[in-house]
Amino acid sequence: MSETIDNAVIDLSEEARVALALYLDVMQKGVVTKKGTKIPLLSTKKISKMAEVNAKQVSKSFDRMRTKGFIVNDDSGDLYIPDIIAFEDWLRTEGAVID
Repeated sequence: MSETIDNAVIDLSEEARVALALYLDVMQKGVVTKKGTKIPLLSTKKISKMAEVNAKQVSKSFDRMRTKGFIVNDDSGDLYIPDIIAFEDWLRTEGAVID
């Protein structure tokens, strides 16, 4: 994954790469709220480029992260990571290096 994730991404699954790209974006621009950490507006194209996967894989990865409870939509459609610590822990188990 280009300049942001560097060589640490080589051994990550596509899902983990998408999750890590999302995490890095959230750490830069996300807002902590009572609902969790609000995910900033993003495009599939941006995440796809960061994670070096195609747009279809980004959608599949988001569906899997929703199923696992790592990301949720509120009634207005905003995306949140309800438990950022659990999300970080999962990323670590997938092999991501998070400082």
